[in-house]
Amino acid sequence: MNIEHPMITQINATGYPKGVEVVDVVGTDYFGDEIFSNDEYVIDENVGEMILLDNLNRYLKEKLDFKFVNEN
Repeated sequence: MNIEHPMITQINATGYPKGVEVVDVVGTDYFGDEIFSNDEYVIDENVGEMILLDNLNRYLKEKLDFKFVNEN
């Protein structure tokens, strides 16, 4: 008799253990970082670019020449 742990059976069937949130890749942002379905990002509709929220200041500075005042 071959008994398998239920978690192993779940992983073999779906690739993930039960209770683990599955996150899909939505795409890549302007800087080449992967964007996952649970990430926060913005879309520059003028050029159709997705930008991770963590990269937004960098995008504004490097791509759009924004100047930040009183930045520490």
